[in-house]
Amino acid sequence: MVLRSAAWFLGLLITAQAWAQAVTSPTAIFVMKPDGSDVRKVAEVEGHDDHEAPRWSHDGKQLAFDARKVVSQERTCFVVRPDGTELREVAKGRFADWSPDDLQITFQVDGDDGSSQIYVQNLDGKGLTKIAGGRSPRWSIAGNVLVYTDGTMLRALDLLNDERTALLPAPVNKVFDGLAWSPDGKSMAVVVRPADGAHRQLLFVDPSGNNREVKPRLTNEMGGFTSFSPDGKQLVFSDGMEIRMVDVAGDVDARKVPGQVGMSKHPAFSPDGKWIAFTSSRRVLAPATKAAMPTAKRLQEVRRHDRRSVVWGLDFTPDGRSVVLGGANGSGVQVWDLTNGERRDLGGRGMLVNVFPDGGRFATSWVGSVAHVIDLKSGDVLKEFDHGGTIWAFFLSPDGRRLLTGGLDKVIRIWDADSGNLIKAFDPVPDYVTRATFSPDSKEVIAGCHDKKLRVFDAETGKQRLDIDHPAALWGLAVSPDGRHILTGTGGSLVGSLTGLNIGEGDDCVLRMWNSETGKLVREMKGHDGGVFCIDVSPDGRLAATGGSDGTLRLWDLSTGDELSKIGPAKGIVACARFSPDGKLIVAGGGISRIAGQTIEFPNEQIRVFKVLDASEAEAVDAKPE
Repeated sequence: MVLRSAAWFLGLLITAQAWAQAVTSPTAIFVMKPDGSDVRKVAEVEGHDDHEAPRWSHDGKQLAFDARKVVSQERTCFVVRPDGTELREVAKGRFADWSPDDLQITFQVDGDDGSSQIYVQNLDGKGLTKIAGGRSPRWSIAGNVLVYTDGTMLRALDLLNDERTALLPAPVNKVFDGLAWSPDGKSMAVVVRPADGAHRQLLFVDPSGNNREVKPRLTNEMGGFTSFSPDGKQLVFSDGMEIRMVDVAGDVDARKVPGQVGMSKHPAFSPDGKWIAFTSSRRVLAPATKAAMPTAKRLQEVRRHDRRSVVWGLDFTPDGRSVVLGGANGSGVQVWDLTNGERRDLGGRGMLVNVFPDGGRFATSWVGSVAHVIDLKSGDVLKEFDHGGTIWAFFLSPDGRRLLTGGLDKVIRIWDADSGNLIKAFDPVPDYVTRATFSPDSKEVIAGCHDKKLRVFDAETGKQRLDIDHPAALWGLAVSPDGRHILTGTGGSLVGSLTGLNIGEGDDCVLRMWNSETGKLVREMKGHDGGVFCIDVSPDGRLAATGGSDGTLRLWDLSTGDELSKIGPAKGIVACARFSPDGKLIVAGGGISRIAGQTIEFPNEQIRVFKVLDASEAEAVDAKPE
């Protein structure tokens, strides 16, 4: 009896060791036929070790999956053809699923605090939208519903009416990731751990929410990722080590799919039922594949405009055809048409410029207490906002409904951009407000302050949520399009009188990225030799353009922190830089030095337009003979 018990324990120990080895081994994406034959490796992304959750597009021509970076542990969604070609990065997140037309994906993004959010994004990287807090989103056949889990409940979100329905009779101990719709859209397969903490159960639930009682189809230790066969009669899942198949109807136990090596999990039937995609730790003699990254490699100057005056602010019109340039010292605001080179002078001055989403108006301010809304065609002043103190921080909400001002009076104010009425004045902060912006959803205000602080406020109440220390005063500020990260740039302190303010030299010239939820530092990006004065993030959230008092314009990869390109140095400060709406161009300007207690203007300032080259375009440029 003792010998038998020892043998059983030894067997259990060996199994545990095999499990530990499997879960720590690098994985890749494979496909095989349902009978376990013809196993083929599809993708193993260079620099990534844990590949998971393959999902077929509805036309069967692409697979979406995610993988983990070895160094940063960041999860990234990729798309690849089933033959292993055309691998490319599409989003930062995990557990991707396809829209019915295969033009969008929905995916999960994990926060540093353990929370998860669900996003929807176009396949080209545009249109990123946060949908709900939750995990493992799955798109319905009709495309009008997303089913997801919030941890203890399975929920359906009606995307048209923004209505949520609980799909289980009561909360459970845990709902596992990897839900699956049946082909007819009438059932959902989900693995749960019951409220009493017993073994996991495989359930089939009604996505309409009519589930008074749900009986388990299987009860054992199984993984959460499931997939129906195209006829809806069979289901594949993993027990954590091997892929198994079970009949949806009846009570026959699951059977192992033959031909598996190492750990296999996350199975997914192809739309035609001829293949199963899955994750495996099996090793094959095939090289890792480097994804075709959309990250740009360098900037190439394509055009110049002899503005011949200092330019502190600029912005693109929504169609990307024109740039509104803020002038100084009587040179006026100018509209520059990039398609034909025509220029229109509107008069006035504009240190900071924001164009409205309707493309017919822009908001602007100078170093004074008044901001204006101006008609883009006529130059007529439509609205006037008297902040009451010198304005240094100025931003238009993404929807164009509210205007944000802040400055030397240490007060942040929010205005109705249409009526001109004051909506909210926040309590004063301890020092000057140097930069301020809205979050992408306009629910929060992010402000950089002269007292070396980054502060985040509720836009409705003015209540402060975050207070982040910096080594120097903040001059550059931007928020990523998905709202997950805040970018800051630092420089020297203000010196001189309130009418002749200059920026002193500073030792800290670092671009920093912060988690907007927790306030934790994500990374530091070093390269500038002077204060980082302006920051803009590309529409897809992958790149940042920065300008500094060192006279350089720099391009950064935000996923790695790498500096991709550097232009300059030129005379004076690069005071403004902005991506075009499609992210293909950057326009930069400046033409003044307000450093170390002196003001030096450069009357030959030229506005420069740069094309953002991707890797293949940069290589083609490099290959051209001089």
